[in-house]
Parts: sequence; C-alpha cells; structure tokens
Amino acid sequence: MKAHKTWRLKKVIGSWKLGDYFRQLSVVILGIIVTFAGSDALTEYTQSREIRSTLQLVKNELESDLEALRRISGRVELEQRVSTYILEYRDNLEKASEDTLRKYQWIPFQTRGFIYTKDALDLLKTSALFQKIKPRTVCLQVIEAYNALESSSQTVGIYYETKDSYTNRLMLEGDFDIYEAGLRLSVREFWRDLLATREGRLICNFSANNFGKGPFDERIKIVEKTIGMLTEKYGLE
Repeated sequence: MKAHKTWRLKKVIGSWKLGDYFRQLSVVILGIIVTFAGSDALTEYTQSREIRSTLQLVKNELESDLEALRRISGRVELEQRVSTYILEYRDNLEKASEDTLRKYQWIPFQTRGFIYTKDALDLLKTSALFQKIKPRTVCLQVIEAYNALESSSQTVGIYYETKDSYTNRLMLEGDFDIYEAGLRLSVREFWRDLLATREGRLICNFSANNFGKGPFDERIKIVEKTIGMLTEKYGLE
C-alpha cells in the first residue's frame, strides 16, 4: 500500500514541468512567510498590550502621587502664609485676628512628610518592555516625573527636619514650654511669648521665607504633563 502511494507521488511529480516546480515552491515559501509574519504580528500585538497595561499602572501611580504632592504643597504654602501673617503683626498682636491666631496656634510645631510610590516604575524598568516603548520621549518624560517626585520628597524632608530642630531647641532651652503655655496663656500672650524667644522667631522666619511663591508648582506641572502624555499617546484611562 505504501509502495503504491509512493509510486503515485513519483508519477505526479514526474509529470510536472519546470514551471510547476517553481509554482509549488512559491506556494511553500509563501506559506512560510505568512506563518512567520502572522507569528510576528501576534507577538507585536501581545507586546503592545503588555506595554499599554504597564503604562496604565504607571499613570495610576503618578495620579496618586500627584494628589499627595498637591496636598503637601498646599500644607507648606499654608505654613508660609501663616508665618508671614504672624511676623507682620509681631509688634502689634492686638490688631491680629484672634480667630486666626487661635486656629493656627500649633502650626509652628507641626511637621508633615511626603511619601510617593514608584512600584509601577520599578516594574517597568526591570521588564524588557522599557526598552521597547516608542517614542523614547515617553520614557524620558516618565523618568523626569519620578525625579520631580523624588526631589520634592527630599525638599519636604529637609524643610521639616530643620523646622523640627528649632522646635526641639525651643523645648530644650526651657525658655518656652509649648504645652504649659498653651494651657496657661491667652492666645495673644502665647504668640507674644513665643516670638520673644530666638527659636520662636527662627521657626516663623524659616517657614515664611524658606520657599518662594509656589515652591512645588514646576514639579507638579512635570507630573501633570507626564500623565497627559501617557493618556494621549496610549489612550489610557
């Protein structure tokens, strides 16, 4: 039976002309090309989806970090305005708003922090996808955004460490007991006695003058630009 099939195949092939061979060979080659092309297209499609999915995580992370950055920016600017107000009425606290003095009585001694996350960035950088993102300006923009977050974290950390050091010195030198004064003195007397100390004045001067206007505005814009770029170029949600 096998010999019969082999004989028939030889008979068919033997009946082919040279053109038939080329046509059959072309069909085989075309089939191979189509197979590889389809495989490459499938790989490219899968890779594109993986890149988009990872960048969606990056975008979500940046949006969360941006909210945290806006909050700490608002807090620092509040301390800046309050300290400026206190110093403006330093020599005439009777004319300052009692409600304002009371509302922000403890703000010179309070500290905050700014912590951002970069898990999605770490995931992207450790994968093979990072090198395949097009255009490359997207990668550069993402890195710039996280650098802006890192510099903001360092700036906030230094600011509150310095402010806290003044508070500690105020407490250690014994010129002004924050908690005892808060219980014993009126709000105007509290601020008057605080400003009578060197460290009290240092705290207010530092908070009022350490930063210029909108100290985090440029870094916020960088993160906003990155989120906008990811949304536009990759159609992210």
